[in-house]
Amino acid sequence: MRGFPTFFVSNAAGETELIYGFKPYESFEAGIRKVFAGVEKSNYAQDGKSLFAIYASLTLREFAELGGLSFDAAEEVLGMLVKEGLVTVTPTKNGAIWTRK
Repeated sequence: MRGFPTFFVSNAAGETELIYGFKPYESFEAGIRKVFAGVEKSNYAQDGKSLFAIYASLTLREFAELGGLSFDAAEEVLGMLVKEGLVTVTPTKNGAIWTRK
């Protein structure tokens, strides 16, 4: 292994792609497409309420990435979700975590 974290993507034919270190989401998509030719990405609802219906908690970076938002826009949406009483925010030494109620 060359970095942490390390992910192995492999198929039944034994083809493997190694994704190591902190990489952008696009690197994971490219690795999956390399091993599973023809695979198509599924669409999903990217609004805040839908994301928190799936994920119990998210960081700012996760929420921004999943929602297709800039960090500033994601922070604004998360603030609105807190005001609406749909999520709570917990500050940590490594950044805040937003959790659905």
